[in-house]
Amino acid sequence: MDKYLKLQEYVGLYDSEKDELAWTRSTPPPFEMHEDTIFVCIDTKVAKNDPHCATEIGIATFDTRMAAAVPTGKGARSWIRRIDSRHIIVKEHKNTKNAHDKTAAATNFAFGDSETKRMRSVLAVVKDTMSGLDSQPNGITKKRNIVLVLYGAEVHFNSLKHFSKGDPLWTMRIIHTADVQDLCSRANTRTELSKMLKALSLPYEDLNNAGNRATHVLQGLLRMIYFDTFCPADFAIRFRHLLRAPKGRPQVATPPGSDAGVPLNEVVSGLQNLGLSGDGVAAEEDSDEEGEDFIRKAFFAGGKTRRISF
Repeated sequence: MDKYLKLQEYVGLYDSEKDELAWTRSTPPPFEMHEDTIFVCIDTKVAKNDPHCATEIGIATFDTRMAAAVPTGKGARSWIRRIDSRHIIVKEHKNTKNAHDKTAAATNFAFGDSETKRMRSVLAVVKDTMSGLDSQPNGITKKRNIVLVLYGAEVHFNSLKHFSKGDPLWTMRIIHTADVQDLCSRANTRTELSKMLKALSLPYEDLNNAGNRATHVLQGLLRMIYFDTFCPADFAIRFRHLLRAPKGRPQVATPPGSDAGVPLNEVVSGLQNLGLSGDGVAAEEDSDEEGEDFIRKAFFAGGKTRRISF
């Protein structure tokens, strides 16, 4: 199964029974929000010399119930604006330097005010978030399913084990783990977060801050889901350079998550089929304007100039 289909199903952009993807971004998702999920992205920072000593944690969440009534907008911008973000500094270790020789307080959280809590309280926040507890208007508390979003799943999942303190209750709510780094990397390679964000035309703030990283990873995932749904050819071009094949192998444009590369001439052909302007190629209608320069550069690479209309 395509790595994106399950994620698209969670946000109402794919119907597995009909095997049908959403067709427009201007209206709310046409399909049911599968499994009633909350996307939770967590990023942790640990001490430079002690991987078991957490210094800060970033938490970003996206509620699919909200998405059910909101169109994605261009580049999933309407959804991205509805991400809730937190940055929590562990009080006991607030002056401890991480692997980048920075303390948690030395970085700037761009999505609100940083919080400082004792480890005991941080553990409670993580457990409450990951348990999926949701208070209903009638006073009844319902447990929601969690899609855990990470960038480098192995590293951060090991860190989360320390936050859970052996309590398996919240892990039972996780029905899917999305490793965004895996989605945007070739086998045996690891793509830097900053490179992925540039490929997606997403501006970013201080990535040494766990709160910023968690937010940007979730932003990236939502935009990748959007592109895979509405602009697959644009998606392929954006990642052409990011996922460049090793020397000696044919250059392919590969949409992240696909099992095989798409030859560049097929991508160009696909774009041409969307509409020609003279001898140029018209980009997809759903391409957001932020990506136009990226697409132009993709076609101009290699010394050949091709006029592109937008």
